[in-house]
Amino acid sequence: METQTAIDNNIESLEKQFAEHFSDTDKTVIVKSPASLTLLGDHTHYNDGLLIAAPLNTHTYLMMRKTKADSFKIVFNGTAVPLKNLKEYNPSKSTNYTYTIIKRIFQTLIFRDLIKGGVECVIVSEIPKSIGLGYYSSLQIGLFKAAKKVFRLKLSDLEMIEIAHKIEQEFIGQISNKANYFCSFFGKENCLMLVDLRENTHKCLKFNNDEFCFIVFDTNLTIKNSENICRTRIEECSVGVEALRLYIWGIKNLRDVNIEFLEKHINMTPQLVYKRCVYNVTEKQRVINAAKFIRTKKYNDFGNEIYDSFDSIVKHYELNYPELTKLVEETKNIPDIIAAKSISCTPAKCIYTIVKTANCQKIIRSMKKRFEISGSTNTKLTAYKFSTSNGAKFITDK
Repeated sequence: METQTAIDNNIESLEKQFAEHFSDTDKTVIVKSPASLTLLGDHTHYNDGLLIAAPLNTHTYLMMRKTKADSFKIVFNGTAVPLKNLKEYNPSKSTNYTYTIIKRIFQTLIFRDLIKGGVECVIVSEIPKSIGLGYYSSLQIGLFKAAKKVFRLKLSDLEMIEIAHKIEQEFIGQISNKANYFCSFFGKENCLMLVDLRENTHKCLKFNNDEFCFIVFDTNLTIKNSENICRTRIEECSVGVEALRLYIWGIKNLRDVNIEFLEKHINMTPQLVYKRCVYNVTEKQRVINAAKFIRTKKYNDFGNEIYDSFDSIVKHYELNYPELTKLVEETKNIPDIIAAKSISCTPAKCIYTIVKTANCQKIIRSMKKRFEISGSTNTKLTAYKFSTSNGAKFITDK
């Protein structure tokens, strides 16, 4: 769990940087926004999926104020964000995706005539990028929440989530996962979040930090062309939907397909496409099962659903990386780890684990040693420990 000392240190750093760049900290708001980690349902989000995600106690911190001058000055992790031609629409992605997202948020608000004046803002992120797209949901939700208060934006929570999602879609298309925004916005400490992307709803599932925590293990290796691989899987699922529509009217996407129907029409789709559809359709059922197991505190059964999900990712979605498979298999030999799976939609080769909180440090040492002994790479394993956190919130107003 994030300590009050750590929060105070982050706020102190934020205030110091703001004063250094903008003279003082008068009339500012401070927001902290958690990262989101998808546990189950990844790759179903472009099929109106059901997902289970965790709001993590690693945050983006923002300090913002409105200025009378019609200028925007934003500092991210100590570096000024280039914001030239802010009022000219240019959807091209810069080499720094974080800067691109920040710029597009304020362009969107300007073009919608929602803000008048300028902004001074300092952003500090402590989130490791190996978390994946949950890194960016934390940033966007934090910025929108701060801007709403500073400029008194007449936007509902769901409207802000929709805008944030559409901004990300401009650059990565259907890879963007709206569930991350729900999690960063509405997350609750000691809870996981069940998100229904067809209904645009979320429910909290109690999950005690004192009993379980998350450890992300990063191999410090990267997946080449990870974005293109994701796009290909999306296209393959779309081909499957088009084929299945020939046999049943009203299918919008794979959310509307069950495994029995899919198996009945196994010969009607190319084998490769069939395999992709199998993962997507069975993952929906794994999420439903997992939510039931969490509610009834059958945590080992919940963990088994995650292990099954990883097996299907490898077998049916063919996202198979030997280093990650080896790590996941190693976790099965450690009793206090109840689940492990690769993290989707990140170029980093990493896995998350769910472990018993009391033994997390012992588990970290054991996994690092096992990775080193395996000798599969020349890199060392980096470990990050997290627990669940509340969603984006204001820390203080000045």
